[in-house]
Amino acid sequence: MAGMKRVLLLVGLSLLSILLISGGFLFSYQRVFAGKIYPNVFFAGVDLTGKTEAQAQLLLRKKANELSNKVVAFRANNKEVKVKVSDIGIKLDPNEIFKKSYQIGRTGNLKADIVTITRALFEKYSVDTSAFLDKVKYDDFVQIAIGQLNTASSDASLKVENGEVKLTQSANGLEVDLDDLSKKIEQLTNITADSGATAIDLKLKVKEPAISSLDFEDAKNQANNLLAKKIVFTYNGKNYIPSHQTIGNWIDFTDNNGQSSVSLNMSGVKAYLVTVGKNIEITKADSKVSVQTGQVLQEGREGVYLDKDAAVASLQSQISNDDVAINLAVTKVPPGEIKVDETKGLELGRYQGKYIDVNLATQQLCRLDGTTLIDCFMTSTGKPSTPTPTGSFAITRKNPRGWAPNPGVWMPWFQEFKAGGYGIHELVEWPDGAKEPLTNLGLTVSHGCVRLGPGIAEMMFNWTDIGTPVYIHR
Repeated sequence: MAGMKRVLLLVGLSLLSILLISGGFLFSYQRVFAGKIYPNVFFAGVDLTGKTEAQAQLLLRKKANELSNKVVAFRANNKEVKVKVSDIGIKLDPNEIFKKSYQIGRTGNLKADIVTITRALFEKYSVDTSAFLDKVKYDDFVQIAIGQLNTASSDASLKVENGEVKLTQSANGLEVDLDDLSKKIEQLTNITADSGATAIDLKLKVKEPAISSLDFEDAKNQANNLLAKKIVFTYNGKNYIPSHQTIGNWIDFTDNNGQSSVSLNMSGVKAYLVTVGKNIEITKADSKVSVQTGQVLQEGREGVYLDKDAAVASLQSQISNDDVAINLAVTKVPPGEIKVDETKGLELGRYQGKYIDVNLATQQLCRLDGTTLIDCFMTSTGKPSTPTPTGSFAITRKNPRGWAPNPGVWMPWFQEFKAGGYGIHELVEWPDGAKEPLTNLGLTVSHGCVRLGPGIAEMMFNWTDIGTPVYIHR
């Protein structure tokens, strides 16, 4: 019994001695490496033994920059795209790496720390750290860089060309498996001394087209049925039969919950009826009557116009028939009456309300209010090389002192009626104050504008509104 006690005492003393020695060793070790990283600690091949925080940070920042600029090749689909680590969105934090490095052998657990320090005498400790992933940069990387490795699927399409229905087959695409990519990126962000993969092979998955060839089977049959129909438009015993190519131009393909269907493009039908109407229609011509004598100067003519809306409605109602026969109808419009001032060579009442009439043949501008002639004035319009445009216009812009950069003159009381600088204004004024002579009125000498005399141009400027019609003719 006494012998057993001695043994236990010796064991206890031995253990105590070991603990004291170990504690002393650890205490001495900690004093030697106070504020420094313990020996044999490495990060990505960088030896951090005995480095203070400032020394370690300098090395780690350099290594982080090196790793950030490292180029990684991603391969898939017989394609390759090379991207810098930093452009993937992977960011290293030197502060985090230092903290992890410094904590090796400093856990506060005596036994564990002694084991760690002892092992470090014979082998390296590699610090693993997960890099931070910038989500915005990563999303851009996936969309721009990884997107180059994909092959897009192609949807089926259906069209009518030269009177025939043509179906383009769909084709599958290939795209990078983003789940696999995410795992590879996760591995890449775990930076260790052994990291250094410069090429990563990615998995692919099939990308099916949104619209397959099967989706068009019904539409193809419907289109062929329409092309097979005989459609006849008839007016006064004469038939107008559209060709297969023409009917093909009327066919529209629309998507209905993933299934394509066929409909008639009524604008296309009306466009065809416009060509038919050229053989049928007669444009209305108003009679012209002298306001001075009441005499009819020009007989009017009744207008005849094809009723296109009625023809389209009839076509829609019969489209399910094998043969479609449409009797065309017309509407007749009686001629109106235009009052003509023979002394001025002027047609009255072209517009309701006030408007301007410019006669290039007589170099005359007149103010009118409906059928009432207010007054007329002498003008100067465009010379042959820069003619005044003819047609119906309206005042769009007004400037009491407009400037014409070419030829470099002022245009008092300028009223634009056509884009490009065409307007009504007073006789021009040069920058030195010289004014265009009144003798130019009645002559074609302008650059396309309608020029008026002093006072008259200002009066017209104040009389008109934006939108006042301007009719110019010969």
